[in-house]
Amino acid sequence: MSTDHYRIDMHAHYYGGGLRKVIAARHTRPFLRETEDGSLNIVAMNGAFPFTPAYYDYTVGLAQMKAQGLTHRMLTFPGALGVDLLPAEEIATAIYAFNDHLAELGTKKWRAHRSRRRAACRYGSRLCGGDPHSS
Repeated sequence: MSTDHYRIDMHAHYYGGGLRKVIAARHTRPFLRETEDGSLNIVAMNGAFPFTPAYYDYTVGLAQMKAQGLTHRMLTFPGALGVDLLPAEEIATAIYAFNDHLAELGTKKWRAHRSRRRAACRYGSRLCGGDPHSS
């Protein structure tokens, strides 16, 4: 995919980085509830909805992005659940952990990009200004 054209998901729902554990430990909204069929629902401030790995497993999110032709996804702390309205002493640790998790994901992405770029440079890729067809 050309780097001249970006497709960005500006409204992603992501509850990784320890938020799943925080929500699972709660008994008031927002919390997780197991359904009769064994699946999970998140009971949020605006109702209940299925809580699938797409919400907390970044590898599932990356696969969805690829399938939809997305190049980027904006991830922010999920305020829609109302978690950010909880008392600071109850949620501060989760906010810090989420932020650190996002930073680590960014670092992993950067390392992977640098590694691919170095490998491409060894073979004269245009990424490095070389001709990939030269011997």
